[in-house]
Amino acid sequence: MINFKSKSYEIGKKIGRKLFDSYKKLPLAIGLENKNWTDDVCRGLVVGDENDQHYLNGVQLGLENIINVALSGVQTGLINTGRSVNGVQLGLSNDGHSMKGVQVGAVNNETNKVYGMQIGILNACSDSWSGKVSGVQVGFGNETNDLRGYQTGVLNVCRKDGKGVQTGLFNLSDESISGIQIGGFNDAGLIRGLQIGVVNRAEYLRGVQLGVICSTGCYGDSHSPARYLQLGLLTLRNDPELPWFKRISPLVGWKKACKKSVGNK
Repeated sequence: MINFKSKSYEIGKKIGRKLFDSYKKLPLAIGLENKNWTDDVCRGLVVGDENDQHYLNGVQLGLENIINVALSGVQTGLINTGRSVNGVQLGLSNDGHSMKGVQVGAVNNETNKVYGMQIGILNACSDSWSGKVSGVQVGFGNETNDLRGYQTGVLNVCRKDGKGVQTGLFNLSDESISGIQIGGFNDAGLIRGLQIGVVNRAEYLRGVQLGVICSTGCYGDSHSPARYLQLGLLTLRNDPELPWFKRISPLVGWKKACKKSVGNK
């Protein structure tokens, strides 16, 4: 004989468990403070004053949004923090470890890597060893350790190795850049490419400078000797192979090769 009471209890128990499991995945969470610190992946929409999840595939909407491990989706709020973000961050301040996607805000900062775009007043990929932007930075000030792409703003800074384009009032590449600098003041340790600006300066140039004042050192090595063309109102060359009066000339300066090595500055 079938025990309908027992059967109904078992069915109700299974339904209740499934509902509880679905709640843990947060298809929709609305409240002042929404937190899920389990290893479950939250899916859907999270809306609240403070949203704090480990994993989310979906949308966080609130004053402060935090992703402790990984986000695939969108964060929209005043303050957005995501350790690993695949998607979009929209807010006053966007911060994290690595990003594949787009950040739009007043201050955007990733400590490790950016694959995509940062748009804001201040944009940075700030780790002194591994910070790398593969994409675009658009803002008043842009900074990265390594650049593979494009920076445009009032101040653009590449701390180590750059391959791409900088356009702005001030373009600085502390160590090296292979590409183009266009701006009011362009400065590079080593540039392979083109500088166009009011003032162009390079410690070591393999390429062309176009501007009002163009200045370069003469440091290379046997594998990559300095070779350059300067076109400007005043051209300057810190070349120990030349007498002092030949290191300054109007309109044109050039060098086919320079044998002096970097280590013998």
